[in-house]
Amino acid sequence: ASLKSVAQIKTLTRLDLSTGGPPTLGPMMGVTVTGLQELQALPRLETLNLTGWKLNGCQGLRELHQLRTLTLTMCSVDAQELERLEDDLPDTSISHFTGGGSWLPKRMRRKAGQPGLARGFRMDDCARGSPPLRSG
Repeated sequence: ASLKSVAQIKTLTRLDLSTGGPPTLGPMMGVTVTGLQELQALPRLETLNLTGWKLNGCQGLRELHQLRTLTLTMCSVDAQELERLEDDLPDTSISHFTGGGSWLPKRMRRKAGQPGLARGFRMDDCARGSPPLRSG
């Protein structure tokens, strides 16, 4: 089903989209900007999890102001794109995880006194809301 079909489910509150395998095993599939923009039609969508997607910047995500939680795992997006996304979605908690580290939102960097990329932290630190303070 395309994201246009998914966007017809008006009661949807959470959406998990995965490429179905580690992106290292083959080229990452792309989510189109148009496809992501279709999700604007979901007023109750609060949580979006994307795994292994080639995002071509964060176009299409910036318009999803209804989101409260956005998690990007093993997605092709850089720190500058994440910074802009964070500015465009100030009410959204954004997390980004890769095999080499994780990007920290501004609120956690201020609290931890760290730059935008953290290395060597445990996933349960983020689940508890604790800033990763360990270095790797």
